[in-house]
Amino acid sequence: MADYSLLNSMDFSDNFWDTVNIPDDLLDEDDPDPCWGWKGYCDDRGYGRVSFGRYPDTNNARLEYAHRVVYMLNRGVEIPEGMHVRHAVCGNPACCNPSHLELGTAKENAADRDRMGRNGTR
Repeated sequence: MADYSLLNSMDFSDNFWDTVNIPDDLLDEDDPDPCWGWKGYCDDRGYGRVSFGRYPDTNNARLEYAHRVVYMLNRGVEIPEGMHVRHAVCGNPACCNPSHLELGTAKENAADRDRMGRNGTR
C-alpha cells in the first residue's frame, strides 16, 4: 500500500497532477464530467502507474495505481486494507477524475467490471 505521508508531500503532489490530463473546459455541455486521463506509464491493462520512493531492502521503485493515488490525495485518507478504488462511473482504467472513483469491495469492483463489459467477453 502507498505511504500516504509520502504521497501528500508538496513535491510529489504537484508533479503527480502534472501527469493527469484535466480538461481545460470542465463546463462542456456534451460531457459535463469527463474522464481525466493519465498521461504517464500505463500497464498492459490500461491502468496508470506511478512510481514513488524506493523499497529499502531492494532499492527497487515503489509503484502504485494512479487512480488509487488520486483517491488518497483527493480524500486525504489511506485506502483501508483489502478495499478497492473502483472506476464506478466510467470504467476507464486510465481515468483519474476523483468524481469517477469510489471505494468498494472486490465483489463490487467485479460487478462494475461486468456491468461495463470489461470482463473480456466484448
